Amino acid sequence: MFTLSNGGTVQTGGAVLGQNPGSDGTVVITGPGSTAIDTGTAVIGQGGSGTVEITNGGLAVADGGTTIGPNGLLTGNGTNGQLGRSNYDSNGVSGGFRISF
Repeated sequence: MFTLSNGGTVQTGGAVLGQNPGSDGTVVITGPGSTAIDTGTAVIGQGGSGTVEITNGGLAVADGGTTIGPNGLLTGNGTNGQLGRSNYDSNGVSGGFRISF
């Protein structure tokens, strides 16, 4: 599990969480100003289990292609939840997204 908190920022060029069967990846983004930015293609739960949890003012931005597979979970918990996404495919979501809670 990777936890991003206290206003921290991380940028990747293609995050992969749970791509292969039997694998498990979890990212928690929590707190105001805590921001995860993916400029590449993000894959969440394609063959294994993948979870992205955004809480208490955290923000996730995926500018490149994004797939939330059949074993992927994107959750949020907060008072001002917002989600924008586009370009759906048969596995879930493909295209960019921006989510904050």
